[in-house]
Amino acid sequence: MTDRLRNGGDDKGRVLAVWQELPGVAPVPLATLAWHTHGTGPLYVLDLGHTEAVTIDIGRQLTAILLDALLQAAAHRNAQVVPEWRDRLRWSQVALAHAPHGERGLFRRENLRRALSSRFLRYRPPPAAARWTKGAWLGERIF
Repeated sequence: MTDRLRNGGDDKGRVLAVWQELPGVAPVPLATLAWHTHGTGPLYVLDLGHTEAVTIDIGRQLTAILLDALLQAAAHRNAQVVPEWRDRLRWSQVALAHAPHGERGLFRRENLRRALSSRFLRYRPPPAAARWTKGAWLGERIF
């Protein structure tokens, strides 16, 4: 927890999820979206996916709902996101630099597959990307 709160981490990102709750059974996440924010720039998706317990069509609908919720958060009147970034999200693999070395390549490939299947395209500046994303695959999607 201390690591999460260091350097304002509690204000920089979260995980959004769609859960299934049934009586007598522990809640189960059906779809999740990990995201990060930095300054007043765009919101960054770090990963997005759904459980294999739902069909691909249902999974796509659930992940679309999560992307829409993140976009709505970016456009909220109290969001610290400048207007030019309120209609787009970026995807960054920068967090995968902390993945176990032997599995990092697999994690990056699977993460990239999810980004591309969610219609994020490789980001091509300008404007310049945030310095903290240097060296990682970066995608962008305009809605």
